[in-house]
Amino acid sequence: SVPDWVLNNAPLLFGALGVFFLVMAIISLVLAWAFLKGKNWARILAIILLVAGMWTFYSLNYEKSAQQIYARVYGPSVTDATAAASLYKEVISQYPRRHAAAMAHYRLANLYYLQNDFDAAIKSYEDFLKETPDKNDLKSLTYTGLGYCYESKKDFKNALIYFEKAAGLKVGQVFEGMNNQNIARVYEAMDERVKALEYYQKALGKNTDPASELLIKRKIATLS
Repeated sequence: SVPDWVLNNAPLLFGALGVFFLVMAIISLVLAWAFLKGKNWARILAIILLVAGMWTFYSLNYEKSAQQIYARVYGPSVTDATAAASLYKEVISQYPRRHAAAMAHYRLANLYYLQNDFDAAIKSYEDFLKETPDKNDLKSLTYTGLGYCYESKKDFKNALIYFEKAAGLKVGQVFEGMNNQNIARVYEAMDERVKALEYYQKALGKNTDPASELLIKRKIATLS
């Protein structure tokens, strides 16, 4: 079935396609005329367009190959974390500048965290951040992941830095309750009861998980 957004924007999409094909037709006619007239600039422009087209085709095929390896992680042959990690590393090694490689860094970091290999997880999260634009929605979760890693290492200072970074991003507001609870928990571990209480109170009512809400209420009662 056709997605709703396509149906809703059909006039705009077809209009844009019409303009695109019209422009390409005009360019083709101008180039043909210029070639017949022996214009040097036409030859130069044709070469530029040819090179650009070849590069675009190569880039799309390169990304497609990276995505094919990435997709194998979810296939029936991958039955454990070790096999998944191997495929992620293959994508990173063979296609380091592709979007699939950036996502492989993120997924690999999550695997390392689950295996309690916090140093490896930190490196993979940092590699993901290097390859990711600021507006990427996963950036907030990556900062959170880094916070969890440092918290697990008892490095509460760095844990706090990354939890605060996660909370400071616009997309991080979606996870406001979780972010404030994470910050509160770290302050509590640092024995800063006043700050811990402040952030537990901020987190109260912002979680969808009833168990988390109950825990926060208990923490507020204990710290008050």
